Amino acid sequence: MAIALFVPIGMARFVVFAAINVVLGAWLRHPLAAFTTAVIAWSLTTGFLLNNLGELTFSAADLERLVTLLVAALLGSVCGMLFWQRRAAPELAPVVVSRQNRPVDPMLTSAE
Repeated sequence: MAIALFVPIGMARFVVFAAINVVLGAWLRHPLAAFTTAVIAWSLTTGFLLNNLGELTFSAADLERLVTLLVAALLGSVCGMLFWQRRAAPELAPVVVSRQNRPVDPMLTSAE
């Protein structure tokens, strides 16, 4: 509803929906959930935001919009997965070895 109120009719609304799908896909980080969101966004865009009839009707351009929203959702989902995977990866810490040749936790040793 906010998009319908604040974004002018036409391609600008669709671009905003595509951008929202990228962001939601990145936040969800699950391709199926992102695709489901894209299909819902597509039906809202096709039926109410771009179609002046207020009904869900289909044309050739609607299929292009669906594919675009699905690609945007997939792109966001992959970017989100890569971002959080990279962020969750442990950093390499130096391994301290004792005189008995056993690994030692550096947090438990004193700085002597």
